[in-house]
Amino acid sequence: HVCIAEIENYARQTIAEHLRSLGHLTSLCSAPEALLETLNSAQEPVDLIIADLAQANNDHKQTTEPFAPAHPAIPVVLRASSEVLSAAEAVRCGVYGYLIKPFRSEELELMLIRLKERRASQSFEDAVSGLY
Repeated sequence: HVCIAEIENYARQTIAEHLRSLGHLTSLCSAPEALLETLNSAQEPVDLIIADLAQANNDHKQTTEPFAPAHPAIPVVLRASSEVLSAAEAVRCGVYGYLIKPFRSEELELMLIRLKERRASQSFEDAVSGLY
């Protein structure tokens, strides 16, 4: 289940449509203020948040602060222009990854695959550590 926080309706709908075509459930919100409410009211657990950095006036921490304390395990992927975001900045702010605008659908698919592999690896490690 992916929550998409995006001001631009066309971008929000396009991303959601692509994710649904890959079999993912989606929740959409158009304002940063609605993100926490969307996360708290979701029928299914949210596995990933895709947020447009422009919503937070290019402040990475401002993008994640409203929901991070209540939902620290949900990875965040930021969308931003290349002039705004660097990989180092994203990591420092605790985000899982970022997509440079405009992004190709293959980039998003690869990120979803990596996230799924990471979660499977963590589950395996948790299971094995429970044996000792």
